[in-house]
Amino acid sequence: MPETNTEDIKREILATLYDIQAESPFTSNVTDSVVEEVVDTVAFDVEESDLDYALNRLDEEYLVNYSPALNSRGSISLTPRGVDELQRATGGTFLEDDDRYYILAELEDLERDNPGARFDGEDFRDKLDLNDDVVDLNMWYMIKKEWVDASLVMGSPPYTALQIEPLGRQELDRYKTQSEPQQATAESASGDESDSKTGEQIDIEELIGQEEDIKLEYKETFLYDVYQDQPNAELKEEAVQEVCAFANTEGGFLVIGVEDDSKEITGLERDLKLMPEGKDELERQINQEISSQIGSPFASLFTRIQFKEIDEEEVCVVRVDRAPEPVYCDETLYVRNGSSSVPLDTPEAVQYIEQNWS
Repeated sequence: MPETNTEDIKREILATLYDIQAESPFTSNVTDSVVEEVVDTVAFDVEESDLDYALNRLDEEYLVNYSPALNSRGSISLTPRGVDELQRATGGTFLEDDDRYYILAELEDLERDNPGARFDGEDFRDKLDLNDDVVDLNMWYMIKKEWVDASLVMGSPPYTALQIEPLGRQELDRYKTQSEPQQATAESASGDESDSKTGEQIDIEELIGQEEDIKLEYKETFLYDVYQDQPNAELKEEAVQEVCAFANTEGGFLVIGVEDDSKEITGLERDLKLMPEGKDELERQINQEISSQIGSPFASLFTRIQFKEIDEEEVCVVRVDRAPEPVYCDETLYVRNGSSSVPLDTPEAVQYIEQNWS
């Protein structure tokens, strides 16, 4: 099928699904009704086969959960990552960061006063200075992201026994740090990455050219095999193993588009020739591969992807934060050993976890 308008259709499906799901975020939606609403609202002609193709693409990219049935399209529901993609693609604001982190901060305050306790959903919602619908939509997002643990129940609200998760604490800490005026000013002025652990500004151009070490790895390509002159899916798997190893060690940077021995900037052209939608597709494939092998909460919380043009060549930098708990790539624990990423066998993994997270 030609790619014409596929991205437009996907965005329209996400936007329509968001509008529907915002009214009842914890309920899956019937796909046929979504398709009908898309057809009614889009500003271009859409064939149902194109819609089916777009729905499958959205499911493959973890932007929706799509379960087609035998004689119908089945059901579909938006994922938090779908909300993030909709916001990125349209520049709109669908869930306010301030609302989300206000809710997290209130839950953290309750837990600080009552360590180990879980909290009633209705009581907690009532104490917040937000509309109930806003709270419910944000709670859906945070429960799906594994920022908040909860028991889902019938009734209003459809959640109770609330407790903030380690991922939620880390995200709240990150938000507090990013909200500090001095850091926000420095980041907007420099245009460079900031190391999440030290607050140190990272100059991408200065980074490239350094020797590979425990926090830096170069990859010439993400998908294109320069030796076989064709795509090679194993290269994507190897890239994610590097990401996993960084997360389990000190965090770090995976730089794609740089030859690792010579440190020559080779650029992304060979990978992008395999991506009809250019850098957006490359970014999606990287995120999708990380989500597939490690998990979607990790991809959204602990990795950041940035493109940078250097000497008329473009590189892709994947920044990885150290994870607050061990992460696995296809059930294997990878760590950095100097400038290499190595898998640990079971006894080694147990010992490493005890030494680093106990």
